Amino acid sequence: METPKNILLILHYIRRFISRLLSLVSLKDIVLSLLLLLCGLSSLTVQLSGSTTSIHLWGPRRRRHSRPALVLLHGFGGFAKWQFERQIAPLSRHFDLYLPDLVFFGQSVSAEGKRSVKFQAECVAEAMRKLGVGKYTVAGVSYGGFVAFCMAAAAAEREVERVVVIASGVATSAKERKELAEKEGREVAELLKKKNVLLHGFGGFAKWQFERQIASLSRQFDLYLPDLVFFGHSVSAEGKRSVKFQAECVAEAMRKLGVEKYTVAGVSYGGFVAFCMAAVAAEREVERVVVIASGLAATAKERKDLAEKEGREVAELLLPERVEDLRNLFRRCMFRPPTWLPDFLLRDFIEIMFKDHRKERTELLNELLSNGVGWGGALPIPKQETLILWGDEDTIFPLPLAYALKRHLGDKAKLQVIKEAGHALPLEKPHHVNSSIRRFILQEKLV
Repeated sequence: METPKNILLILHYIRRFISRLLSLVSLKDIVLSLLLLLCGLSSLTVQLSGSTTSIHLWGPRRRRHSRPALVLLHGFGGFAKWQFERQIAPLSRHFDLYLPDLVFFGQSVSAEGKRSVKFQAECVAEAMRKLGVGKYTVAGVSYGGFVAFCMAAAAAEREVERVVVIASGVATSAKERKELAEKEGREVAELLKKKNVLLHGFGGFAKWQFERQIASLSRQFDLYLPDLVFFGHSVSAEGKRSVKFQAECVAEAMRKLGVEKYTVAGVSYGGFVAFCMAAVAAEREVERVVVIASGLAATAKERKDLAEKEGREVAELLLPERVEDLRNLFRRCMFRPPTWLPDFLLRDFIEIMFKDHRKERTELLNELLSNGVGWGGALPIPKQETLILWGDEDTIFPLPLAYALKRHLGDKAKLQVIKEAGHALPLEKPHHVNSSIRRFILQEKLV
């Protein structure tokens, strides 16, 4: 019997709610909301008259007319409560604070096609009138400074008593703004929070394999952690098992999410998929590639030799069914494996991580060993810059494969060998991995 669509929808929202509760960024958001509540502010949504625009803001639960009103306008760096978290407590002692989210930030939305600073200023000004605030000071940082200035000059000229402009290029001419943008050598929008796709290997689902990257990287990037097909909740009725198929699936999912440009980073099997996305499946969207301990440069003979060296089926190593098999996987993948883990914990891990879709995952693995990335001839050279990260003690894909990949890619690639680390780099050396990814994407000097 088919599950009704409304039940599937309810399950989807329950899963999303639970995942948000488990997100460190979401927990931080809750903490900031509690801070605002403790400072006497409450969450409000103001529907503007005669339009399909609504402004969300935090304002005082109870007006204190003996205190002046202060409106804080954020920039592109986040929503109001995030950008002014260090101002809220001290300023709320002396002012009635208002922290609106500008249109298309936070929960403020509009169906109108207007995108001007004047439109933003008019929306905030009308929201303040609807709240009955007759006089106030407005302070804006960066983009918010433009909006504050426009409110004082036109949209709320009678209401605004004083203006505070913080690091906002209001005085720049059109020529100067154009020169500043050209000086960046790239689209100014790229300076905003970048998108980063993390692709896991055979060792687990995305959120498990990158647990030591999520909190660190989410501070500076919009993270996307897809489960590859036949891992986690990702499934397919198609019979395709190639790396190219995985790459096409992730690429299409990103397009459906409306993400036009991003960096893709993959560990082990995920590195094959990331490379294929950059070379073919998402060539236009992928800006940079990070390959972590992924034997892309291995020839068919080398892949066969590596498999035969195991003395058993590779699936027995990478898809353990018994506790001892999992212990052996830890020993093979880590330079310093855990000294002791209870059997019941390992059995539970096998049940969650390796029980489902064993047949399909074995087929994925066999396809990888037979055909690699899937090109019959020479491995292509993607046009994007590539960062290669490798542990010097990797016994799954030995270090010579890292140097082979670097030679193949030439000047487009940077190789970093991390000492005293095995195949499970993101788990064993999270600080090195996180720092290297961050510097590579932000085009800072790699150390």
